[in-house]
Amino acid sequence: MASTIYDKDGRLRIPNPDEWPVAKAFVREAVTVSAAFCPEGHDLVDPDRAIGGSPGIRIGFRRPDGEVGEVVLNPTLGCFDKIVLSSELVNGEELSLFCPVCHAPLPILMECHCQEGAVVNMLYLTRDNDPYHAIAFCNVVGCRNSSMIRTGDVIRAANLGEW
Repeated sequence: MASTIYDKDGRLRIPNPDEWPVAKAFVREAVTVSAAFCPEGHDLVDPDRAIGGSPGIRIGFRRPDGEVGEVVLNPTLGCFDKIVLSSELVNGEELSLFCPVCHAPLPILMECHCQEGAVVNMLYLTRDNDPYHAIAFCNVVGCRNSSMIRTGDVIRAANLGEW
């Protein structure tokens, strides 16, 4: 019966995702970023820095005291592992985020509700700076607000906060 959409009584059978490993893998792939571009078109996915089995997203940051550093973020939405390449990250600090190649600031999508002054920055999924195909994440260290936008719809948000 697993191959039919109806059960033995004729009711629509809604499959459990655990029953379909292919569907489960597709859902994970759908929220893992394979390319992320700064406003100038530099691809920030770093094949030399893998996190969770996938190349990470390398971004630059400036701390409130002016210290500059780089971090590699996990490319899978909802996974918050990171590799700090230089400087340090302090929970609750608001960072200025930029492209590590050209130093262009990452565009701001909106304010974040996690603390006053926090913003949600974007990286584009395509080189043409299309905000309808982007990932977004908060600039406050430790905030878990992030999302992926495809064709203008938020297809998944890692933290279902107030936004």
